[in-house]
Amino acid sequence: MDRTKGVVDVLQASDITKPPFLYKYYAFDEWTHRIFENNEIYLSSPESFNDPFDSKIRFIYEGSRTDRKRFLKEWSKKHRPELSRKELLVYEKSIRKTGLDRQRVPEVVQKDFIVIRNRIGVFCMSEDKKNILMWSHYANENAGFCLEFRTNNAFFSRAHPVEYDRVLPYLNLLEPIWDKLITKVTLGLLTKAQDWAYEKEWRIVDVNGVGIHEYPSEALNSVILGCKMSPENKKRIKEWCCAREHRPALYEAKEKEQEFGFDIISLS
Repeated sequence: MDRTKGVVDVLQASDITKPPFLYKYYAFDEWTHRIFENNEIYLSSPESFNDPFDSKIRFIYEGSRTDRKRFLKEWSKKHRPELSRKELLVYEKSIRKTGLDRQRVPEVVQKDFIVIRNRIGVFCMSEDKKNILMWSHYANENAGFCLEFRTNNAFFSRAHPVEYDRVLPYLNLLEPIWDKLITKVTLGLLTKAQDWAYEKEWRIVDVNGVGIHEYPSEALNSVILGCKMSPENKKRIKEWCCAREHRPALYEAKEKEQEFGFDIISLS
């Protein structure tokens, strides 16, 4: 059974109502030109994120003797393929009798999940283009920029909303219905601490997708320049946008005079 495929199927589900646009904050660096000239974006591994809890899930092993027996039968075939059918029965019985499965199985599954987690590619976006904290944290203290992507295309329609909670998501390995297990594993990739709720995050999760991906040129709807972006970098981005086949609209974030926040001003 290809269990990774099940996670992929859930992540690719398109029955979620999405905002028409999602936003990605960027610092300006030596790779910025590739976003505009080559339509390239980078999907990062959760291992590289600044939040140590990102995409983590807690595994538990709770159920009846019948549940344990059912699970161990499948689990033993996968982890001890060298054993004969008779030897597998003896092995399963000995593990259940000693209770080692209660500790060993979650540990092995946790290690397997970490391997999968570290090769997952994630592209994080937000519903909010005016968030003061995000402009400061992800756009080089307002010297960077923010991209507005359309979601009505095959690439960005894969985005899923992030859920925020006070406790880590968990998975009971003895859950008898595999579809529920798949859903919970997926939930682990899309759940963050409540502290991050201000980000209003959506993310594309690709099980085998760490690295550079090409997005549809027409998906880039507009570019918002940070209020502290240098004149030189503004000039570069304007030139790159003008050279694109599908020209995005250009805007600039301006500080409001009488309240905390930004106005997004058109530069067209």
